[in-house]
Amino acid sequence: MKVVMMSVAAACFAATAAAQTDAPMAAAAPMLDVAAMDCEQMRAEMVAAGQLMNQQMDPNLGADIQAMQADSQRQMGQATTAAIGSGLICAVPGMGAACAAAMNAQAARQAGQAEVNRERMGAMVESVQGATAGIDMARMTAMSERWESQRCEMPQH
Repeated sequence: MKVVMMSVAAACFAATAAAQTDAPMAAAAPMLDVAAMDCEQMRAEMVAAGQLMNQQMDPNLGADIQAMQADSQRQMGQATTAAIGSGLICAVPGMGAACAAAMNAQAARQAGQAEVNRERMGAMVESVQGATAGIDMARMTAMSERWESQRCEMPQH
């Protein structure tokens, strides 16, 4: 039993090492010119690139995007409520100082939230850029344009 386990482990190690050794050779294989590719060739390459991107994608990215959208909607509602409140204060004669204070507080809240949103968006962009590592995005763009110009269709399963 011990010999069999060692043999299985050795075989797994050898297969992994061979796959890692073969990977650079496969990547170095000449790629077809996008202008000469047919729909099936483009589909195969785009699917492979999509699978690589999916493997490299941060699993929390989708949840992060949804959370940011929900926060944005909540903040829009709060901003609308604050604007109505400020408008009411500003409409009352003699309340100029209170009106200015309310407007300044609202502007400060919005500026602070804008900075948080920029940081979150930056993190998301970095995540997507990380997921596209090793993918020639200019080639994918050219392929996408050719796909459309050739009126290629994805097979329906």
